[in-house]
Amino acid sequence: MVENIDYDRLEVSSPGLDRPLKKPADYERFIGHELQLKLRIPEGSSTQGASSPQRNFSGAILGCAEGRVRIATTEGEREFAFENIDKARLVPKF
Repeated sequence: MVENIDYDRLEVSSPGLDRPLKKPADYERFIGHELQLKLRIPEGSSTQGASSPQRNFSGAILGCAEGRVRIATTEGEREFAFENIDKARLVPKF
C-alpha cells in the first residue's frame, strides 16, 4: 500500500509506437521490426572506401550478437557496432 499519493494525478505512459531501442536485448526482442538508426561515427568516413559517409540507416532488425547489430536494408544486409549507434527507434506500422 502506498500512502500520501494523490491518485487523481497518477499517470502511466508507454514508450509509444516509435519506441527507442537502448539495450542489445531490445534489438533481440524486436527482430523483424523496422527501425531507423543514427550512427555516432558515419560509415565510410575512414578507410572503408565509401564515396560519401552515411550516418542514417533504416531496415528490418535481423539480430544483435557479439556487440554488433544486424539489419536488412534496401541495399542489403548491414552490420553495426552497438557502441557506434547513437539513436535507434522502431518505425510504427499503420
